[in-house]
Amino acid sequence: MQRRKRAGTGVPTIAEVAARAGVSAQTVSRALLSRPRINEKTRERILSLVREMGYLPNRNAQSLASAKSNLIGLITHSLANIGPTQTLVRLEEAAKARGYSVIVVDVDETLQSIRDAVDQLCAYRVLGIQVNFPLRIDFGIFREIGRKVPTVLHDVRVGPEVGSVVFRHRVGAERLTEHLIGLGHERIAYLGGPKTWIVEHERRQGWLKVLRRAGLTPGPVLHDDWTGGAGYSQAEKLLRQHSGQFTAVMIGSDMAAVGLLRAFTEAGIRVPAEISIGSFGDLPWASLLTPSLTTVRQDFAQVGLSGFGCLMNLLENPGSPLPQIELEPELKIRESTAPPASAPTGRRFKKNATRARGVDPRP
Repeated sequence: MQRRKRAGTGVPTIAEVAARAGVSAQTVSRALLSRPRINEKTRERILSLVREMGYLPNRNAQSLASAKSNLIGLITHSLANIGPTQTLVRLEEAAKARGYSVIVVDVDETLQSIRDAVDQLCAYRVLGIQVNFPLRIDFGIFREIGRKVPTVLHDVRVGPEVGSVVFRHRVGAERLTEHLIGLGHERIAYLGGPKTWIVEHERRQGWLKVLRRAGLTPGPVLHDDWTGGAGYSQAEKLLRQHSGQFTAVMIGSDMAAVGLLRAFTEAGIRVPAEISIGSFGDLPWASLLTPSLTTVRQDFAQVGLSGFGCLMNLLENPGSPLPQIELEPELKIRESTAPPASAPTGRRFKKNATRARGVDPRP
């Protein structure tokens, strides 16, 4: 007689394993969960049959039965962008190494979508939630989440009641601006990302702070998204509307910088001989472009790793202060920045000056 398989899978059911072992399905479940009240020889015989028959335990059912879970939730936004994807990959790697799995929910920009995602993840009995949603919204929602389940925020800090891992975006923009002014640039354009993103607000504030300190007037400002196409269209608009008003450009991402470089090349503008370009990200290929990109390194993978470490600390040390981790930016100086063609004496910035020495051709 043909054995009945789990519907649609070809995998034996727990009832079939129990029948072969001559025990109840409950006894099989106890053997799989390493529960007491089962003879050791019986447990070994059941586990041997499980391997022989290729039975796959239902982890959701086991979580419900044991009131425990090996699941971690990630609420994220804009997975089409490189940064969130790199964070997710590293988080999954770190979780897998410790025996956990990650459930991902990609949400839109509404508070309700975040609440729905939390409810969905809690229905799976997740141990904790990582939130990679770096937009300027009502941060009270993150405190709500933290009261429901152990939570770590990426790139958002709401206070000591919720754990967080954040880049120091403002500091990164300050260092890049200081580098450009140190080369002699006094007219620096700013091509930013979407205004709704926290990182965009922080970087622009850093740029403005350094310009004010140096007594310089801000250059042209444009906003778009983080893509290469956006960088190309921003470059066209910049050249059409602000030609001659800048000698350097700060742009929001390495991807956008590629589009900017393409547009400048098509317009016959030499980088950095005529215009310098500095960006953010330090993606793996940033050092391979011609010219190689001067950029502020953001280790997106480290966010995933640090976020997982924070969550493990919350779970293993309940009641301890919630982790508040800051990731330092690193300025990678390469070939896309140089003194302007007609340069005044460059200003010197004592703070972080060691980061602006020579050309670093390394990734």
